[in-house]
Amino acid sequence: MSKFTLYLLTKKGFDCLKYLVGNLTYKNSLSQIVIARDKGNKEDYYNEIKTLCTKEGISVFDRVSHEIKETDYGVAIGWKWLINDCKNLIVIHDSLLPKYRGFSPLVNMLINGEKTIGATAIFASKMMDEGDIITQEKELIEYPIKINDAIDIMSKIYVRIIKKIFKILHETGSLDAIPQNEELATYSLWRDEDDYLINWKTNAVSIERFVNAVSYPYSGAITFLSDDTLLRLIEVKALPKYKFEHNCEGKIFMYKDGFPLVACKSGAIAILKAVDDSGEIYSFKRLRQKLK
Repeated sequence: MSKFTLYLLTKKGFDCLKYLVGNLTYKNSLSQIVIARDKGNKEDYYNEIKTLCTKEGISVFDRVSHEIKETDYGVAIGWKWLINDCKNLIVIHDSLLPKYRGFSPLVNMLINGEKTIGATAIFASKMMDEGDIITQEKELIEYPIKINDAIDIMSKIYVRIIKKIFKILHETGSLDAIPQNEELATYSLWRDEDDYLINWKTNAVSIERFVNAVSYPYSGAITFLSDDTLLRLIEVKALPKYKFEHNCEGKIFMYKDGFPLVACKSGAIAILKAVDDSGEIYSFKRLRQKLK
């Protein structure tokens, strides 16, 4: 069977590796595993992947500390960096391409309320995520859903894709692929700290989706008190039934079961858990507060 270099990051990479080492034929095809630290993700699975490789006797090294030898195929799973001079590089991307090419596709899919999430295996291309499609897998989801739960679903999708790719290569020795439909292409842009800020001038259901989409293992949705104290909202609940007679977005208008309710453009948000910038639980006490 062909020899592989795997570029692995996050739970998706770890779960795919676990599947492959459970099959002796596939395990023996793994020539080397490349790993990396990801400062923007609290669960990069660097140590878990390294430990599993060591246990299974598979060569593993950090992306910046070793020269990568050429193999028949490379497979990038959860990878964030450019890979140069890799023959037959397969990239698995967190969307049903050609939609959501680019950065943070899963986060943006959840923010947009997509009812189906999925992943696509493509051959790497010079332009971002434009390579020919090898295979796709998808799953229906229901809201509200936290990003961590969506990652668990996506990890299972990745394993199905890896299983399919290795099975085809084992049986036939080659992979067919079809071009993407450029007319259907959309792009998902990178996110920075400013993109964690809650916009109270949207509806409550959208804000709930946003808070859940950027929750752990990401930094969490941000809002500010009137005195510029930064808060990160950890748990919220959308209450669409509330209607307001005038523009009052961001105002705490009542407490229910001890939790503050914040007016939105449409509906309200109950803040069930918030922390300050140091990670300490923040307790709301005043009624006449406005979040911004």
